[in-house]
Formats: sequence, structure tokens, C-alpha cells
Amino acid sequence: MTSAKQSPTPHPSRTVPIPGTLESIKGYPDKLKIYRMAACSFWQVRFFDGKSTIKRSTGQTDKRAAITSAISFYEKLLINKHNGVAVAQALALPWRASQKNPHSA
Repeated sequence: MTSAKQSPTPHPSRTVPIPGTLESIKGYPDKLKIYRMAACSFWQVRFFDGKSTIKRSTGQTDKRAAITSAISFYEKLLINKHNGVAVAQALALPWRASQKNPHSA
């Protein structure tokens, strides 16, 4: 008889939002959300643009900083949409450019 090891996470996948962490940002459309997931220590941001869902890491562990990053992400998407820039090009996250890469030489 073998014993099956139980997963410590109660939700179906490590990349699914952790229940209770998915929330809208006050003053912004309900389609803009931040959340945590088991696969990453950073807060995530997602935005549904009517055609697809755009998801990215905020690169932040602090909730307030994650909200600021999510707002910057949303505003960049709006600017690029207004200027006719494709969503894929809009995903260069401005707050990451200022962060140092700990893995670079």
C-alpha cells in the first residue's frame, strides 16, 4: 500500500490566484486586478482589454508598491492603445527598467 502525498496548496494550480487576494484597484476599472499566486512571491497584475487577458508580475512583494506598479502598467497600456501601439509592445514594464537584475554580471 502506498500513501499519496497531499499538496499543501488547496487550490487547483500554483498559477491560479490565491482565494482572497484577487482585488480591484479603487478608482480604476474593475477589469484591472492584482492578486497573489502560489508559484511566485510577487503580486501579479491582470487586465482584461475586451479581447484577451493581459497578465504580468508587478515585481513587488509589498501590496502598496504592487498597486502603484499595476497603475503604471494600466496607464502605459492606455497610452499605447491611444497611440496605436500593439499590446505586445506595451508590455515592456516601466518599473522593471529601473530595477537592477540580481542575475546579471
